[in-house]
Amino acid sequence: ILSQNWESAMLSSWIMQIILSELLDVPSTLETSMPDASFNFYDPDLQFSYSHISYDYDALRTARDNPDCETYQADQRKNGREYRSCAHVMPEAWNGQKEKIAYAEQEGVIEPTTGSGGVAKYSWYIPRFTAIRDPKLTSYFGMTAGSEIENRRLMADTFLRPKTWQYFCDEVSLDNCTTPYYDDQGRLIAERPPSDESEGVQYFLADFYHGHFAATEDN
Repeated sequence: ILSQNWESAMLSSWIMQIILSELLDVPSTLETSMPDASFNFYDPDLQFSYSHISYDYDALRTARDNPDCETYQADQRKNGREYRSCAHVMPEAWNGQKEKIAYAEQEGVIEPTTGSGGVAKYSWYIPRFTAIRDPKLTSYFGMTAGSEIENRRLMADTFLRPKTWQYFCDEVSLDNCTTPYYDDQGRLIAERPPSDESEGVQYFLADFYHGHFAATEDN
């Protein structure tokens, strides 16, 4: 079973593995499309690896030609051959895959697809206080009411860019974060300066740097 690399598909692959293994007595494993990664529900080390590929059609082609994936991959390793992913099931596919799915069906790689009963959609959410501050942001029509330049400026001024800890101490704090910096509402922004370069490039570090956003020319 392909585990894929977003949570709904990954959890669906777990459910499939549990049902096959425990209710139907069909041993099954999960394919991450990587030789050294695991997402099996029964992994003793509880690895939680995201798949290397979102839609691994080549893994399905491999399984069509080599039905026993475990035996096939064991032979590949034994003979020093390059790793090839192998799976019989792709738990989830979104609308953008329609053409590839149709081609895979014509090719004989997969059976005709069917819905699993789940319904999903992409959505864009903003905080309530942002909507109250500027109601134009609550709809597509509001965000496109002005000219292109006006709309771009609205987006840039509303959704600022995150700035690093080092930038904040160098450009915003008056004493380079030597003393703790609080915003106008009393919230701690920076407890101290970054201790090294690795901290300096952080956008957030609990208890020490809580982040800063600013409008820039890149917006």
